[in-house]
Amino acid sequence: MKERSFVARTLLIRENEWELVKRLFAFEFFQGISIAIFFYSSITIFLTYLPTEELAYAFILSAFLLWLAGAVYSRLEHRIDTKELILLVVGINATMILLCRFGLMLNEPTWFYFLMLGAFNVAYLLNNLEFWGSAALLFDVRQSKRLFSIISAGDIPAKLVGYVASAFLAKLLGQDNLLWIAFGSLVVSLYFFRQLAATGALNPQHHKHHEATNPLANTALQIFRSNTLIRQAAFISFFSYCAFILLNFLFFGYIKEASHSKNESLAIYIGVFLALSRAITLVVKLAVTNRLADRMGVRNSLLITPILVFILCLVALPATMNQSIIVIFYMFTTITISLDVLRAAIQSPVLLAAMQPLPVGERLSGHTIIKGITDPFAFFFVGGILALALAIRPDVDYRVMSILLFILVIAWIISVLRFDRVYISTVQRAIRNRSVQEREISISDRESLDILRKKISSGSPGDAAFAFRLIKDQPKEVQQEFLKAGMNHPSAYVQREAILFMREWNVSSLLPSLKEFVSHATGQDVLVDAVNVLATMDEAFDYNRFLEHPNPDVVMMTLTRALKTNEVASVKANNILRAWCESSDPSFRLRAAKVIGSVENHEYRQLLVQLMHDSNSQISSAAISSAGMLKDSILNDQLIKLLSAHPKQSVVIDALHMAGNSAVHAISSFVDTTDNDDQRKKMILLLGKIGTEEAKAALDHLTDELPASRGTIFKALTNCGFTADPSPKSKYQKFVREYLSSAAHLAFVIQYLEQQKIDKELIHAFEEELQSLREKLLQLFGFLYDRKSIRKAIAGFDLHTRDSLSNALEIIAVTVSRDAAKTFICLFEPSTYEQKCADLSASHGEPHLSKTIVSDEVLRDQHHQYHSWTKACVMYFMKNDIRRSEKPVVEPFKFSRNPLLQQTAEWLLNSNPKLT
Repeated sequence: MKERSFVARTLLIRENEWELVKRLFAFEFFQGISIAIFFYSSITIFLTYLPTEELAYAFILSAFLLWLAGAVYSRLEHRIDTKELILLVVGINATMILLCRFGLMLNEPTWFYFLMLGAFNVAYLLNNLEFWGSAALLFDVRQSKRLFSIISAGDIPAKLVGYVASAFLAKLLGQDNLLWIAFGSLVVSLYFFRQLAATGALNPQHHKHHEATNPLANTALQIFRSNTLIRQAAFISFFSYCAFILLNFLFFGYIKEASHSKNESLAIYIGVFLALSRAITLVVKLAVTNRLADRMGVRNSLLITPILVFILCLVALPATMNQSIIVIFYMFTTITISLDVLRAAIQSPVLLAAMQPLPVGERLSGHTIIKGITDPFAFFFVGGILALALAIRPDVDYRVMSILLFILVIAWIISVLRFDRVYISTVQRAIRNRSVQEREISISDRESLDILRKKISSGSPGDAAFAFRLIKDQPKEVQQEFLKAGMNHPSAYVQREAILFMREWNVSSLLPSLKEFVSHATGQDVLVDAVNVLATMDEAFDYNRFLEHPNPDVVMMTLTRALKTNEVASVKANNILRAWCESSDPSFRLRAAKVIGSVENHEYRQLLVQLMHDSNSQISSAAISSAGMLKDSILNDQLIKLLSAHPKQSVVIDALHMAGNSAVHAISSFVDTTDNDDQRKKMILLLGKIGTEEAKAALDHLTDELPASRGTIFKALTNCGFTADPSPKSKYQKFVREYLSSAAHLAFVIQYLEQQKIDKELIHAFEEELQSLREKLLQLFGFLYDRKSIRKAIAGFDLHTRDSLSNALEIIAVTVSRDAAKTFICLFEPSTYEQKCADLSASHGEPHLSKTIVSDEVLRDQHHQYHSWTKACVMYFMKNDIRRSEKPVVEPFKFSRNPLLQQTAEWLLNSNPKLT
């Protein structure tokens, strides 16, 4: 068990992933042996009987066979479940191997060697599609970066075994009979497939196939155009595979010449060099790859292979001018092995892992497009160029081919550089909320306008209101015609709509009609709106007439307009307003409170203070709202005083929010001095809603003054878009380090409590503390790094699905500083606390813990500001572990505002003899 834990930690495999990884590894191992032997036999037989130049035509044939196989696979992928698909692929590959073996018993024609090499490429494609397609369903983006290199590593020792065995068994059994071993290895792989299926991970209910048409036949071009990530991944795969195919062509050409010049067996040469490349790949893949993508990031990991090959090509290019076949042979052997190793060990796993943020359907389509379209096109492209070169000149000019290889590597590097930005954007988009765009309807023909006019004149109110919205972009004369018809509609609702649209569209030509409408209108709401529109649009509007109107709402509206804009009527309006404030009728006092807020005149401040303390709660609430509109420092102080006294606290808070920046000083002073935790929290969040630079500065100051309230302060700063740049940046970086250290300590505490089998409720309380630290850290990351990216990461954590959590952690990995991201991911990636602490022990020393130490730390708020619930749980579940020296710490809890903490402290002091 210890050995298994050591291996798992070394390879970054979580405990819950071990069985699945082990069985996938074994399944791929025996399939890999079969594929390796099939390739060895195919290429050796081909080069034995045919010149190297004929490989160009084998590449072209392989391209067409691969397109056909990819199309068939894609159709099957959407019609049968994963388990059946894997069994079918194994059956097809076994059948092709048997057919090739029986074909070699006959007097085979030349075309059979081409077909046999093409059959290997088809078998290799199908094996890749079913294996990586299954892996893409089983693992999320974070797991894929760690595990894809591990699970696929079964292919590497398999090929190593296959190539070594082939090289030495070929003399004993013959290259033809090696195919029986390839067939038998496929049969053995079925045993491990049964073990894999027994885990239930491949059950249809776990993975619903993407209900889409065949991407190879119908929608490949659409996916390629619409999905930037798949498109860029396809470019990388295309250029790298072109380089790989071309390099293999050069390599096999040189290896054939080298074997002839040294009079050695071609089969031995091929077997030894292929086995050597597999051995190096295995070491790199197990020891490096799974850490590489996690630590270096996707872009840097993908750049390793093309940059190294680029450097080797620079060295090899002059060597091709040399006539020494041995020098050229060893040079291209080095490049070929390097490319083979790095593509298998680094590029393929990382590139496939980079597509994990995509939805399952797009992910599978992307794999199929890359393997089923792009890679075959690379065969066709390279084969076509080679065939064209051979048509021009019968002998291959290796110098020209080397220059072409050099160009392909440069294109490969450019594709990787463009891929990184697309990958980060895709991870963010994977957890982003989507919105639906509204459609605008444009109507311009006469017949349609006549229909709309009838709707407005005599249709239902709903139809008429909708018709108004459809003509908003019509010429003024059309709008005037329709609005006039609306004012004559029998429905008061339609009349109001027409009058309000008249102001919105600024149809001043209808003012005479509106004045006539006002003279005989009886509906209260319509009349108020009509007078309001007249006052807004007509500079010569006569306020006096409506100040004496029998309808008090019309007077109220006119009063507001007069006090705001008309000096002639303002004296009369002022007298009316003061009379209303002193009226015994509460309805007039209520109207007065609303008018003062609308007028925004500081001369009425004392009248408003009087109304704020009115015995009628409706009137006082209206006056409080008006006080917020006035944005007056004196009124803001009055609002703060009413915060505890007024029965409707939310009304006061809303008023302070309306007061905005003018209320920041009053609010921050209240937060700094109050002992009411609930009100303090509300006021802190209110500062975040106000969101001005002064509010941000006040909140920033409070992070130092009120460390216990930092969680709320960080939330408020997040709400107002705070950025810790440049001056406060070091302070927030310090907070990040402190919280990561606290979170690491909590992880060790939870691990200890689990080992001690403490009550789960207490462990859950500590886990809640850890989650609260996660929220604070995410908010701090938003202050220090790209806010949009962190916001999407937070959304991913809130969704709390496997993929959303993985995508969120991936955003953290590419956005946050390396050290902080590493610790954060270690803490909050789904795994056991034993695994977390094992990973943390290197950077955060494991503390010495006991039940007494844990209880002391919580009650004294050491390492972390603990929540009241956690303290209560510790006092209840660990009462016998609390020392006598903690009595002075426990006693103040008896006077806590939190009833649970208060009652638990009293119970503890009465029930624990050590504390009495």
